[in-house]
Amino acid sequence: MTLCSISMAFLLAWTIQLGMMLWRLDTGTRVATIVAIVSLCSTPMLLALDICFFTIAAYRPDISPEIIRAFSDTAWIGSMLVWPPLMLGMLIVGIIILKTQGWADSFPIWGAWVSFIAATAEPFQAGIVFTKTGVLAPNGLMTWYWAVFTWGPWIFLLAVAMIRLVAKQETEQQIRVEKAYRSSAS
Repeated sequence: MTLCSISMAFLLAWTIQLGMMLWRLDTGTRVATIVAIVSLCSTPMLLALDICFFTIAAYRPDISPEIIRAFSDTAWIGSMLVWPPLMLGMLIVGIIILKTQGWADSFPIWGAWVSFIAATAEPFQAGIVFTKTGVLAPNGLMTWYWAVFTWGPWIFLLAVAMIRLVAKQETEQQIRVEKAYRSSAS
């Protein structure tokens, strides 16, 4: 659980970096970027809270099984119900990427499609509240597994795009500095 908590800090940092990169692209009121980043930042914060409940449930295994189960259920159901802000953030990220295609520092178009695909997986997590067995159960294919195996690649693929964009920006900045140096030396 400690490692999961630490990973939430890294996820929060990644989300803030994504927000800064989207901020440069969103030239309007930037409300969309603000909503996306607040939505996406809420996810690791809420998951960190759920991790606390899981840890509490495991800390004293010798207490009443009902209490352990209550903490475990709170953590499990809470971790699954972070999907609305996460889905909203993914959708807005995809829309901003689509709107800014062809701009200087825009993300590749596949980032929008990956965002939309990942967002479609999120509502299935609502099934955890209504069923205990089957594909919509807490351990079902369409709840936890579908969300994890879309959210993880979404983070990874956008991270790759972000790294490439930063490298491109650094190269362009270096070229500008060299041109300025050459023109001042002449």
